[in-house]
Amino acid sequence: MMNINTTLEENSLLHYLLLNQSITNDNVFFSKGVIKNKIRPSVYGGQLVSNSIFAAQKTVDSNFYCHSSHIFFLNAVEVEETIIFKVERIRDSKNFSLRRVSCYHKDVLISDCSLSFHKIEEGSIIHQGIMPVIPKPDELKEYFDHVEEYSKGDLESYHLSQRVHLHFATSYYPKLFCERRIYEPKIYLALQKSNEVPQRYYSWLRCKETLPEDPNIHRCFLALISDAGILDYAQKPHIAEGYIANFSTSLEHSLYIHTPNINMNKWILLETVSPKAGNLIFPLSYLNLDGGRAITMGKFWSEDGLHLATLIQESLHRSKESRSKL
Repeated sequence: MMNINTTLEENSLLHYLLLNQSITNDNVFFSKGVIKNKIRPSVYGGQLVSNSIFAAQKTVDSNFYCHSSHIFFLNAVEVEETIIFKVERIRDSKNFSLRRVSCYHKDVLISDCSLSFHKIEEGSIIHQGIMPVIPKPDELKEYFDHVEEYSKGDLESYHLSQRVHLHFATSYYPKLFCERRIYEPKIYLALQKSNEVPQRYYSWLRCKETLPEDPNIHRCFLALISDAGILDYAQKPHIAEGYIANFSTSLEHSLYIHTPNINMNKWILLETVSPKAGNLIFPLSYLNLDGGRAITMGKFWSEDGLHLATLIQESLHRSKESRSKL
């Protein structure tokens, strides 16, 4: 496992953040390495977001930064070759540039991403909410330490759904990405029923390697981790109630970056909540006509209380064995 203070080298994290540019077409880029999902044959969605931002950034002026990205995950494929990112230059104005990045594996379109870049300039209005008050990262334990502890405990006291979720816990947060210190670990790991509806989850994140000073790299890393287990937050409260998840996948993912200055070498807080899942047509009914879609929202905070970025993800959840209504 990587040490937190190591410098990025070839075949480490930087290998997945950077792309090679085509020597014949300035709008075409190739992946250096691919992060595969552990549960099913597909590319990790966070890498598609991150690499799309990196590719598009190469086609805009250096004083513009990506402030919003909206990606649709279209086809899951078993990766056998290099992934190709094709950038379409939609519009360039004095203060904004709009790009579209289409991602291909062989001839299969696997994602389609729209990105907007804003010139770094002074704004005229400022406001934000209040950062949640939770213990600092040095007061909390690492995510995998909790997983190991509970995996060695009395598992028979938990629902089958909870035991399965704990077994696959490492699949949602690959150790490659970052340190993760979690608050209220039993609720976070769906081993305890939620104490509120909708349930909010909190985790401190920090890159395991020392990223270079280039702010574009830090934004790409933020995008990389912005999809790590996000769809799981929608179903965790249901799993704690005994819901058995047979299938779940991300449909689309939006990331809004509120400041060009993000330092992923320092701790940031991710606050997540799923405010809505399903659409009951009758009161007290379990009939759900939207096919199991859910929305999850997340806020990234700096340790000193600055709201850095916001994510919104729509996901799909299906079960042949159970229904759950909180």
